Amino acid sequence: MGETHTIDVAVAGFGFRFRASSPARDLIASRFQAFLAQESLDESARAIEDVTEIEVELDDDYPLPSAPTVTVNRVGNDLRLLGPHVDARVSRSLGSARLAGPLSERPVDALLRMLLSARLLRRGGLLGHASAVLIGGRAWLFPGPSGIGKTTAATRLAAAEGLGASILCDEAVAVLPGAQGELIAHATPYWRAEPVSAPVAAMLFPRRGPRQWRRLSKGTATARLISSVGPLLPEAVPGAFSVAARMVQKVETAEVCMNRVEDVEEWLAPTLASRLRAAA
Repeated sequence: MGETHTIDVAVAGFGFRFRASSPARDLIASRFQAFLAQESLDESARAIEDVTEIEVELDDDYPLPSAPTVTVNRVGNDLRLLGPHVDARVSRSLGSARLAGPLSERPVDALLRMLLSARLLRRGGLLGHASAVLIGGRAWLFPGPSGIGKTTAATRLAAAEGLGASILCDEAVAVLPGAQGELIAHATPYWRAEPVSAPVAAMLFPRRGPRQWRRLSKGTATARLISSVGPLLPEAVPGAFSVAARMVQKVETAEVCMNRVEDVEEWLAPTLASRLRAAA
């Protein structure tokens, strides 16, 4: 494996210490450049209590199964993450892990997303498949499945004139309860993001249809949110459902229907601006 190097990454207040050889070290440092810890996780232990130590062995010749999907199973006291591009074992405490696979970003991303999701849930948070934009110092979340328009909404809102919006994250957002009972959205490295956080203003679920802002019942919002979080272990679903139910009690939840990408600038941006003025 050669000389081992240490790379400390911090996401949403959680620490991930990778130990890897030079090629893997360079890949990880490049992939998570914006989220590299500004100081050693040992020195910032007061701020980051949850740290996972990850031994990394990435090699293009590593043999992996031809299965089309990634599976997570219990192996003794550990979890095993196995798929076409990743082979990882994680301790039940989430304090340590071993990662193997080809020399690419995919195995690192797969493991980090699983660890981050599990760490968040233990603190009453969720990793949402969502984009988020910052407007007036608050985060507006757009959770939903791939292809529904999350990234398009975030990108076009950030470019809309007069709204003053910027992208917090465009693929996966970490949401945690704040000290005052509010929800805090944290950017993750998926995909265009800097390590920024902000209170959540609302959760807006995109859907195709005639322009409409439709408030959701808490039950419907919980179901929509839980379908957009993860990856989750099967036994973690009940706990995640409870967390989602608590979250939708704290912020406005609505369905925003649009048929065309132009609807973002022509309808959604003015609607958000109007709501901001009314709340001022």
